[in-house]
Amino acid sequence: MKTIRHGKNAKQGFEKVKKLDAEQNKLVWLTPAPANNTWTIAVRQDIAEKNKLSSLADLSRYLKEGGTFKLAASAEFIERADALPAFEKPMILP
Repeated sequence: MKTIRHGKNAKQGFEKVKKLDAEQNKLVWLTPAPANNTWTIAVRQDIAEKNKLSSLADLSRYLKEGGTFKLAASAEFIERADALPAFEKPMILP
């Protein structure tokens, strides 16, 4: 694993990680939103393809049908009311 030296410039850090993710992981980073919501859920490509997972609604369907999901998360994500507890509530879609 490469050590990345960085300062505290958010834009430069974003651009560096965006470039590295594209080169090493074939991931495309989109333009950042003005809000700071850094929670994310990632699923291995083979699992996503096998179970047709491309959205949270797909993940919800998969779990309701008996699929399993392991989640690695920080204590903050698990405890914050607007993080995991909100994610576990039923989604109300328009």
